[in-house]
Amino acid sequence: MPSIHHRSVHTNRPRLLRSRVFVPTEAKPPNDAVMPSHKLMIQNGLIFKTASGVYSLLPLAVRSLEKLTRIIDEEMQAIGGQKVVMPALIPIQLWKESGRLDTAGPLGFCLGPTHEEVITDIVRNSNTSYRHLPLLLYQITSKYRDEIRPRFGLMRGKEFTMKDMYSFHSTREDALKTYAEVRGAYQRIFDRVQVPYSIAEADSGAIGGNNSEEFHVISNSGEDFILSCECGSYISNVEKATDTVDVSFPAHFIDQPSLQKLKSAGIRNATVTYVQHGSSKEPQFSMIIHPQGRKINEYKVKDALGANEVRPCDSVAGEKTSSVLVDSANEYDSEGGMELEELVGVRDEVKVLFGDFRSAEVGTTCGRIGTCDCTESDKKTRGKLVGKRGIEVGHIFYLGQKYSKALRCTFDSPQAKDQNFEMGCYGIGVTRVLASVVESRHDDHGLNWPISIAPYVINIIPISSNQMSAAEELYDELEGRGLRGDIIIEDRMDKKPGFRMNDSRAMGFPLTIVIGKSFQEEGRYELQWRTDNSKETSDKDQLLSLIQSKIHKFL
Repeated sequence: MPSIHHRSVHTNRPRLLRSRVFVPTEAKPPNDAVMPSHKLMIQNGLIFKTASGVYSLLPLAVRSLEKLTRIIDEEMQAIGGQKVVMPALIPIQLWKESGRLDTAGPLGFCLGPTHEEVITDIVRNSNTSYRHLPLLLYQITSKYRDEIRPRFGLMRGKEFTMKDMYSFHSTREDALKTYAEVRGAYQRIFDRVQVPYSIAEADSGAIGGNNSEEFHVISNSGEDFILSCECGSYISNVEKATDTVDVSFPAHFIDQPSLQKLKSAGIRNATVTYVQHGSSKEPQFSMIIHPQGRKINEYKVKDALGANEVRPCDSVAGEKTSSVLVDSANEYDSEGGMELEELVGVRDEVKVLFGDFRSAEVGTTCGRIGTCDCTESDKKTRGKLVGKRGIEVGHIFYLGQKYSKALRCTFDSPQAKDQNFEMGCYGIGVTRVLASVVESRHDDHGLNWPISIAPYVINIIPISSNQMSAAEELYDELEGRGLRGDIIIEDRMDKKPGFRMNDSRAMGFPLTIVIGKSFQEEGRYELQWRTDNSKETSDKDQLLSLIQSKIHKFL
């Protein structure tokens, strides 16, 4: 333990010294580190790779995680959320009930990637009354996913920390009201974390449900591609995004498309893609007719077919085709146009669907012209889709009765018995938020933590041992003014002052206070602000005023 003269006079606790903080830095990043956040978190001693896709969080990262968790707790509880802890081991039987899994494994358990089934099982066995609604339950725990290609450090691992909230309601209107409240709480969380983010329409994926939006931290390194209208009011993940085309198909085809009508007219400049869907025992095959040069959107195709999954496949015999999907961007030719050989042999009674089955692209016209902030008259001058990359850090869903019906989760009201709950679920990838903060805020000097979740907010550097007592006095003064536990003293006198200041900047401490020549001669501190890398000098009164105005509002 440090000697007694290193104890704070305010708390009699040991002052925190840099030499005693466990920070196993690395001179070079590991070979598999590609993203800057992965490299920086390894090099600056925040995380340690235990196995592929599995990381240990070290003291500095844990401090940031705890601060982020506190912010999430505050915002979830402000809208009525109650915190629970559910087991990591989930009985397979619950997944069979909900339809997410067809067969049980030999052990009868799985490691939970999400907890919709578990929370629904809790509520259905709790005799919840309509008087208790809405009910919002959430947890912040470890989750597990069998990532085939774990990569990018905390961005995509097999084990991670996640906040998941589940809400139960008597009506759809009440569920959508909570959806809006959680959406607002998420905005406050990411505002407090001080990262650039966008909210994008999204596909619901395996979790299911109707309304679905993603929160993305904007970063050129992001895996997701987001499209937005030039006006900025329409934003969507590329999986869900729509663009507008001048449809050439006649109304009678759009209203009641059929194979006969399709064959008798024709389509120009089209190509055909086949997909397989359904079970492996009873596979089904469908064809998508789409413009040359435009990719199909597997998410839109999956939704149109009502399939859990679609897989591109080679051409199949016409009689095996169960559905034909005709994209609205095709050029319809009333003269007959080009005959598609792929339609030969397809049964006349096959289902023909007309709609948007293509991936929207940068430069095409926004699919929400007239409902976004652009109008129909803007088409020629604005309303084009623009793209940017993002890191998905949050996802909110209105589930409806998907899980309450499957698991027979009901409540009684004065109007009727055994009514299915309306549900919502809301996730935040907590450890991914940490990595995305590093990814979006770093610069050539290293980490750049926001004040709200920085491991330590202030690093005091006495240039020599002669200034150590002044550093301790300032430490005690700041602790007594609401910064307890957020200050560290850089006491490694065996390191040169330049090295220690560069290290402080690389570690991303929001404020470094240097006690050196200016203090010795004029009683002034040198302040180095990490956010904009600016420097200034101040006396103690000015310093305390600056900390009050620039730091306290974020704590």
